[in-house]
Amino acid sequence: MADYDAVIIGAGLSGLCSGALLTHHGLKVLLLEKRSYVGGRAASIKHGKHILDDGPHMPDESGDLEKLFKTLGLEYPELLPYPMGDGWINGEWISMREAFPLQEAREVLQEFAAISDEALNDYNDISVADWCKTRKNTEEWSTMFRYFAQLLLVGNKFEDLSMGELIFLLRIPLLQGKRLSQVGGTVSGGLTSLTEPLRDIIENNGGEIRLSCPVNDIVIDDGKVRGVEIETGDPLFPSQVLETEVIEAPVVICTLPIWDLFKVVSEDEFPGWYQDWIRDSGKRVSHIWSLIYAVEEPLWDIRTFRWVPRLPRTGTFGIFFQHQTYGDDADETQVNVVIQGNYRDLPDLNQWQCAKTRREVRRILKCLEEDAVELIPGLVEATKWRIGQASVFGLTEAPGNTAFHRPSMRVPAVENLYLLSDSIREARGLGMQSIAKASLELGELLNPMKNV
Repeated sequence: MADYDAVIIGAGLSGLCSGALLTHHGLKVLLLEKRSYVGGRAASIKHGKHILDDGPHMPDESGDLEKLFKTLGLEYPELLPYPMGDGWINGEWISMREAFPLQEAREVLQEFAAISDEALNDYNDISVADWCKTRKNTEEWSTMFRYFAQLLLVGNKFEDLSMGELIFLLRIPLLQGKRLSQVGGTVSGGLTSLTEPLRDIIENNGGEIRLSCPVNDIVIDDGKVRGVEIETGDPLFPSQVLETEVIEAPVVICTLPIWDLFKVVSEDEFPGWYQDWIRDSGKRVSHIWSLIYAVEEPLWDIRTFRWVPRLPRTGTFGIFFQHQTYGDDADETQVNVVIQGNYRDLPDLNQWQCAKTRREVRRILKCLEEDAVELIPGLVEATKWRIGQASVFGLTEAPGNTAFHRPSMRVPAVENLYLLSDSIREARGLGMQSIAKASLELGELLNPMKNV
């Protein structure tokens, strides 16, 4: 008899969302997490009296996380929006309302809202830059859609971002009757306000979370999942091969990014074309780089989000925002300076073991700091401490790399193995909300009460 109804590999946001839903549906669930804490990239920690997130995260109000929390009977945490935006245009900060041709923008956004899902496919493999040329090749027009694309899509270069993906994401708030200012905000009290209630649901419903417990292999017999294999005991020396044990379960959910799938299951279980697809996806990722500064007082209106289309030293677009609650206990404010790196232009952070990569990371963060000092008056004098971060962010949303170009949560040739992360096609959507969207779909698929 199986030990569990489902084993989930990873206790990041994907694992917590799916685990909470499945235990809510009455399934016996085990989450295995290689780290010593839950949350993954959605983890928050206390640093002195500050809250720090593992990388910058800005959930929107598109509704899937809210629906998931409502399904579980949880109160959704407060989301603090940024209703105003500034852009660094022609050497000065100006309101994006002044930079945009607003009436034309409204007309085009109405067009987007009216596009059918089927017609949207025609735009998926067209870049935003090329689409702009077919409409109005003016500086204002390009500025407006560069702003939308760089803020909403994963990736850096204007010419490498998918127009279909941008339209898809813009339609979400438009079809819900919301303003574009509701497309991003920060969670009051940090991301633990999202992750800890989900953890509580899992454990209160009889689920189990094992930390510091990496998965050695997914066990498959005759094309059907039988469970997972974990190592037992502590190694006496680095080269020791430990004994293993199998945890049996009829369903396994892998929440690793799709390019890490073969770290927990042999690629030989899949057809050759699928092996190539998974391997190739890991080459087209975007990296996120950020600096967090602690300052005594906000350096500009704390509700205003700032965007730079091209930073002078790093050469990428940049976003500047100030967390609205993360430094409250210290009576201070956090200033965040963030860039995304294109996989072709900046060092591959999956090669962190290489000295060249580590050297380049520090060089880029130094350039980013020089950009921040130039564009944020008073930053140097106000700074109490600074932290730099660099990590893999996600699959670049470029033509040929979105929608049905991405693998599904269902894998070929293996029954009852599912993928769940923001890099699968069912997670098409806005950031963390996309994970909730895919989790809700998988939860319904595996709900034992659905057909009762």
